[in-house]
Amino acid sequence: MKKVIALIVMCVFVLLGCAEKETSAPSTPPPKGNKQLEQKQILDNKVSVLVPKGFEIMSEEMAATKYPGGNRPTLIFTDEDASINVAFNHLPTPISEEELEKFVAATKKQFEQLHPTATWYGDGVTTINNKTVGYVELLTPAIDTNVYNLMFMTEVDGRILLGTFNCTEEQMEEWRLSAKEIMHSLQVK
Repeated sequence: MKKVIALIVMCVFVLLGCAEKETSAPSTPPPKGNKQLEQKQILDNKVSVLVPKGFEIMSEEMAATKYPGGNRPTLIFTDEDASINVAFNHLPTPISEEELEKFVAATKKQFEQLHPTATWYGDGVTTINNKTVGYVELLTPAIDTNVYNLMFMTEVDGRILLGTFNCTEEQMEEWRLSAKEIMHSLQVK
């Protein structure tokens, strides 16, 4: 459990570098968003996921600026302004699908402690394409705006794959359904 807590703390700090309350997991995928998405293969083709069309992989220089510190995501898709991001990190800490519920609860607790004024939209564990996936969805305060975050996590090769979609609060209404569509497109081969 100490490894899980350490992993949660690391994940929270990585994700904080990014610029309707549900208590149970949704049983069906959300409606499709209005954004054009395209299929991408990541993790040496072990994972397939939708990403907004036209998003490019963030440069190392921009990633170092946007995610200061050594624990930045290993793959970040971004728009041309770097204000909307879809990021992935295949962390070295072992996890099983059975531990995802505890991981989500600990992640939520960590966010509640770091951001007591955050607005929560949902958290839980669901099944997506026959894979157990945990998620947290919230709006967190940042220096000059609030940031919408949809984090989702699953087990790949015995380790946690952490994905996140984030954008500013101003962009949230336009992108929220597409963020959920991205999460629900996750396929582990």
